[in-house]
Amino acid sequence: MASPVNVFISYSHEDQEFHNSLVKYLTNMQRQGEISTWTDRKITGGSSWRNEIDKHLEAADIVLLLVSPDFIYSEYCYDKEMGAALERHKLKLTRVIPVYIRVTDVKGSVVEELQGLPTDRKPVNKWQDKDEAWKNVVEGLRSAIAEYLEARPMNELVTNNGTKPGFSECHEHWLDDTEVTLTHRVVDKVKLSKIYVEPDLLVVNKNFTSKIRKSISAHNLIKDSNLSIVIGEEQAGKTSLAKFLCREINEAGHLSVYINGCEVRSANISALIDKRLAEQHTSTEQLKNSFAANITVIIDDIHLHGLNNKHFDQLISTLKSTYPALVFFAKDTFRYVIPDHEELETFDIYQINDFGNFKRAKLIERWVSLGVEESLDEAEMYKECDEITTKINSIIRKKLIPSKPIFILSILQMLEAYTSQRLDMTSHGHCYQSLVYQALERIDIKQKEIDKYMNVMTELAWAQYKNEGKPLTTSALSDFYDSYAQEYLSVDRTKVTEDLHKCNILASKDNLISFKYPYIYYFFAAKKIADSFSKSELIKTEIKKLLEGLHREDYANIIIFITHHTKESWILDEIEMCLMELFSDHTPATLEAKDTAFLEEFLKEIPKLVIEERKIQEEREKHQQSLEAEQDSEIEITGPQPEDRDDNSLFANINKVFKGSELIGQIVRNRHASLNKSELSTLLKESYSCGLRFLQFFIDISDIAKEEVIQTIAQQIRENPSQTNFAIEKEARGAFLLFTYSAIYAVVRKIASSTGCVEAEEIYRAIESETPTPAIKLINQAIELDFHKKVDHETLQRLANEFKGNIVCDRILKEIVIQHIYMFPVEYRDKQKISSYLSLPMEKLQQQDLDKKSKMLDAKK
Repeated sequence: MASPVNVFISYSHEDQEFHNSLVKYLTNMQRQGEISTWTDRKITGGSSWRNEIDKHLEAADIVLLLVSPDFIYSEYCYDKEMGAALERHKLKLTRVIPVYIRVTDVKGSVVEELQGLPTDRKPVNKWQDKDEAWKNVVEGLRSAIAEYLEARPMNELVTNNGTKPGFSECHEHWLDDTEVTLTHRVVDKVKLSKIYVEPDLLVVNKNFTSKIRKSISAHNLIKDSNLSIVIGEEQAGKTSLAKFLCREINEAGHLSVYINGCEVRSANISALIDKRLAEQHTSTEQLKNSFAANITVIIDDIHLHGLNNKHFDQLISTLKSTYPALVFFAKDTFRYVIPDHEELETFDIYQINDFGNFKRAKLIERWVSLGVEESLDEAEMYKECDEITTKINSIIRKKLIPSKPIFILSILQMLEAYTSQRLDMTSHGHCYQSLVYQALERIDIKQKEIDKYMNVMTELAWAQYKNEGKPLTTSALSDFYDSYAQEYLSVDRTKVTEDLHKCNILASKDNLISFKYPYIYYFFAAKKIADSFSKSELIKTEIKKLLEGLHREDYANIIIFITHHTKESWILDEIEMCLMELFSDHTPATLEAKDTAFLEEFLKEIPKLVIEERKIQEEREKHQQSLEAEQDSEIEITGPQPEDRDDNSLFANINKVFKGSELIGQIVRNRHASLNKSELSTLLKESYSCGLRFLQFFIDISDIAKEEVIQTIAQQIRENPSQTNFAIEKEARGAFLLFTYSAIYAVVRKIASSTGCVEAEEIYRAIESETPTPAIKLINQAIELDFHKKVDHETLQRLANEFKGNIVCDRILKEIVIQHIYMFPVEYRDKQKISSYLSLPMEKLQQQDLDKKSKMLDAKK
């Protein structure tokens, strides 16, 4: 008897009633062994729901989409489940069938292009006889299954004995090899397939000048392009992506063959391809004879080929005429070679993107759950992921370190297996130095020579710093080595420079030499300053200059790196003095009700907050994507701008406030164990105070300029002549007050996220006891939720009661708590308590609870 067809049902939980009806009407087909159905209702309590869904989607033969407005509205249903199903549908591995259950607008969407059920797409809820509607769906499903089964043998690779071919043992081992040693606390051997997260690929136009940045997921590369060239820097993950594509191609029912560019020494490589096919696959002869037209040739490092231009073009021409799909990988400089070859003109060109917040979070989640996917508690997983993400983000710090998988995994290794062998540095400082050590070790620099290279880099970074951070010319580099030889033992300048280029520490462009990655420059410039502070008055002047320019990204980073290099108290004193001067003529904002009374009427008019039912994974993904969007649109001050050369301008001072908070947060998180309580308290008090002084300045200036700003906004709105003056005035006032409230909320959250640290809870509470203002209580509550991932019901209830007469603080508290509920697992009973404390409706959840109770009573009857 044939095995049943796997049917996956994708639906919005708002349509639970329709889902239940469909399952009921499919019972006969299940009993007859025609189908086996799966929905997310079959997920058990201890399972990872997302992994379960992904696994069953992969195994599905038929995917039924219960189409309704709620299905279209649900990002998870529409983008995740349906998106994954459609990718398999296009490869003819799965049949996707929309089942229209309610009247829905699908015009212009991908859903409209699919053949749907019931007949004529008449929604089930519009049929007078619902039994007839569902019978129509079942009959349509049977017909679709028959068509699918008839076509399926053409979509699958099968050998004569009917089994699906696989990779050879040797090739399977290579595909799972991470090629760097990764140590994990749970699994003995880390497999690439278990942790791999495919990157996004930037679509590059042929002349490489387009400003339009369109990206695709690497998952879609094969279906989007038959001829593609993927370029990337060293360590961008080109080979790992090639391995991933080998598996994807195999899953799609085709053959892949992997070749390294250094093997290409002839324009005719058919024998080489046959040899690699035999090595990489089982049942090769049968496969080659049956599926010769479905072989994708992957050539890694194609820039290493040994052919002249004429024979290279012959090679490409032959491959294009013989094989349906080609994927080439090359280093990023290969882009300059492409225009010289006509045969490459028809290729699509892609560049491997670094990981943003979303991809980093996904990689960290896979690392944390490795080996414990089925047993790890969801709440514990998210907590550990968030803690690691906070540490990694503070190390990467806005592209100081390339956000490439290899760097992220290296940092994960250091954080997990940290040793205190270099006691003169903090944990983050250890990470930065270890990355430099790893780079030197990759090119086999002997241990006894590493100190020499480290010293050269320190002095070279100082030379670049004195050159206003700009790259050095070749002439200036020669002068640097001359000066170096006067103070230190001379070095082989040619070899040292070549080695530092070879290990990607230095980079050259247009005869200018600089450090390739910002973190290396900042690390060594800061090392020079920290090491020389007690020896030179000049260095003390530089420290003052750096702190005066704290609003600049480069200066702020050098200061942060100085704190990695020294534990001397002088740097803490200098930082505190710098922050104490900011907005010193204002007292810290308390957010007492009387101070924000002008916002009360506005907040009473805007929509009330409600606890909605949301899927945590979706919310976390949306949050990561929003962070990426914010970072992409952020304008950083990296040097004195023509319009703002004054380090004490208002704009500069506002930036100093937030850079200062981040700086103190870095110090506290890195040195909480070695700083005494008094030092920690002083640092955190100043961070709170500085941020709240600025907030009070903002509140004061907003109140003073309120009418003037409202009139300015109103003037903008008057371009729409259809509104009355009263309506314009009201809209302008609302816009101003919304902006003001949003800014207050943002400052509170920024202070919390910048200075928060799991280990320093005792200090935060001491500050609150000493200065128990609503503002400080809100900051501490945000820290508690962001870093401890838990709701202290006693504290929350007390704050809710305290803020009953303070509508601004009450609203901020509610927003902070709701954000926590959406981003982290909270038991239903705890949600009920929170709803009660904060007077936050949770009507939808309560209604579902009542529905469950009602169904239980019906069942008993």
